[in-house]
Amino acid sequence: LLRRREEDGHRSIIHGDFKAANIFFGRRETASDTPRSTADAPSAAPAAMIDFQWSGVGVPETDVAYLLLSSAAMPVLDDVEPFLRGYYEEFVVHAGRGNADSAGDESYALPSYDQFLRDFKLAVVDYARVVVGYQWQGAKATWMSTRKDELGACTHNRSLPHVKWFIRYVNDVLTELGA
Repeated sequence: LLRRREEDGHRSIIHGDFKAANIFFGRRETASDTPRSTADAPSAAPAAMIDFQWSGVGVPETDVAYLLLSSAAMPVLDDVEPFLRGYYEEFVVHAGRGNADSAGDESYALPSYDQFLRDFKLAVVDYARVVVGYQWQGAKATWMSTRKDELGACTHNRSLPHVKWFIRYVNDVLTELGA
């Protein structure tokens, strides 16, 4: 995945451990916090990422896959396509600003949605390799149930419904990719 992205230029700085436990959310402002007109809606809660020890050059879909597979609630996972489409649309809007390569070439093209989705699925397979080969080694249902309230534990390490979804989704991706 990274080699192909090096060839087409679609690389980025990635977090590398992008999960809910590594995101700090600020306090959301409400109308009662500061004087505003009644027409103003509350602002979004600011967010900051922490724990950058795995940061480096990579493909953005890696962070998207990690966040979804490790932190998303079941209703999001049960219908993941709208989330991915929405993420991609926002990505194109924001990445399109100043969309030029390092030499200033304005013809630099962003990946299509189909490319994004394929790379997301490859990132899912790569993430599954880590989860199954490292995190789940010797894991039992009782181990997961003892972690059910741990904020720092990924959902696939503390929720059996997430484990079932994870296995099913990875199997579907592998089947689709012909693996």
